[in-house]
Amino acid sequence: MADDHFIRTPLVASERLLKETGISVHYKMDCHQPSGSFKLRGMSHLGNYHFHQGKNSFVVSSGGNAGYSMAYVGQQLGAKVTVVVPESTPEFMIDKIRSLETDVLIHGEAWDEADQLAREVAMNEGTVYVSPFDDPLLWQGHASMIDECAEQMNQPDTIIVSVGGGALKYRELLGLRNHGW
Repeated sequence: MADDHFIRTPLVASERLLKETGISVHYKMDCHQPSGSFKLRGMSHLGNYHFHQGKNSFVVSSGGNAGYSMAYVGQQLGAKVTVVVPESTPEFMIDKIRSLETDVLIHGEAWDEADQLAREVAMNEGTVYVSPFDDPLLWQGHASMIDECAEQMNQPDTIIVSVGGGALKYRELLGLRNHGW
């Protein structure tokens, strides 16, 4: 998509691991995204999709990175974003989200409670509810990481990912399938 808000990130070979193990290991450096997280890829794809459908208001539940990524996309699009976080979210993350001129609601002890409020707010206000991990649009956007890897390297023997909410797992599966890996 031409109006993505994420950047192409480097694929870095680990010389140390190659020397120690004889195995070629590469790291996809999505920590270099403007939001500091791969989540920007999915939020960009989802945000652009809905924005081009005429929707310009979003509510996302998040423990931090997804909300910050959606806030960044909202700022780039000129859309209104409200992020609902649980009380356990670190203050520095709340400040980062607010720094993007995004409304932050703090609700509940755990993410599940914040998510319930986000769904209610989205329904009551007629805005787009954004899951931090459970949406095919997110998965399609996240799959762009594998698209880049396919351009930057030959087919790997193994891909290792950290899987939190599950969005990474779906991204990897979708991206791998798209490239016959």
